[in-house]
Formats: sequence, structure tokens, C-alpha cells
Amino acid sequence: MGGLNIDIQAAGNALLGAVTASLIAADVQIPKRTGFVPGGLVAYDGEMLVCNLVNIGMGQPGQDQATSVQPVELMFYYWFQINFLRQVPGIAGDGMNGGLLPTNRAQENSYALLANDAENLLGAVVAAQASGAIVPINIPFHYGPLAMVGPEGTLGGSRIDVKFQAGHAMDGSF
Repeated sequence: MGGLNIDIQAAGNALLGAVTASLIAADVQIPKRTGFVPGGLVAYDGEMLVCNLVNIGMGQPGQDQATSVQPVELMFYYWFQINFLRQVPGIAGDGMNGGLLPTNRAQENSYALLANDAENLLGAVVAAQASGAIVPINIPFHYGPLAMVGPEGTLGGSRIDVKFQAGHAMDGSF
């Protein structure tokens, strides 16, 4: 595309890898399901730490959209979303336990964990940007907003948008 070396999956995996490493360093338990997932919407069907492409925008991340920018290397940016979901107490399902509500203590504990995960997720994205692990420090990189997700059924968590200039990977791969 216009001389750019764009690789959506490599960029998403690099972002998720840097964020995951930072979360592990902060002693955050990582769900078994991690990775780059297709589509602009993520199916909330279990615990996960996943990255998906929302779109490829034009212009610079965090700025008003432009129709054309010179040099051509500044024309496109990736817009990813990272979703971090965990099981939370919910109303019990079918059978003899149907309709039972979780205890207040169980809800408070899970919500405290979700708030801690949100703080750590934001910190991990900030650390990834500050380290230059995704793109060099002087290349546009924008993150936020951080939003809480759910609880929806028995899943809750957080998600954050991350945007950075395409074609400027540290190793030239994306």
C-alpha cells in the first residue's frame, strides 16, 4: 500500500506481546486464551486477553482525520483494541441452583480484581509506548479511552483502544 510495509497481524501481535509482558512483570494472572483475533467486535465467550483490529485510519492517531499527508509514510495508522475479560459471579444457571444470586463478598472481590486489571492494563499500554517496543518514541502513538466491560453474563473486564502509525515498526516489519 503506497510503499508502506503494513502487516496487521504482526502489529497486533507485537502490541499484545508487549502488553502481556508488562502484565506478567506486574504479576497479573493472564487468561489461557490470548492472541490476535479477527474482526472489529470481539465475542465475549470466555476469559481472554486479546487484541483485535478496529480499523486502519488515515492521518495521525489522536488527530482529526486527514485526506492526505506527506510524506506517504504518515498516511495510515492502526487502531487496535485490547480486551481483558475474566469470569465474575453471576446469577446461577439452570437446575436446582437456578436464580441464585452471588454473595456481596464474591461480587466485591471480583470487582476489585477487575478494577486492578484495568489499572494494570492501562499501565501496560503506557509502558509499551514508553519503551519504544512497538514503534520508536518519536512516532505517533495514542491510547485510550480505557473502558470497563460488563459484567455481561458471567464475564467482566476492561478494554482499551491503542492507535499507532503504520509502517514504523522497530524492526521494519509493520
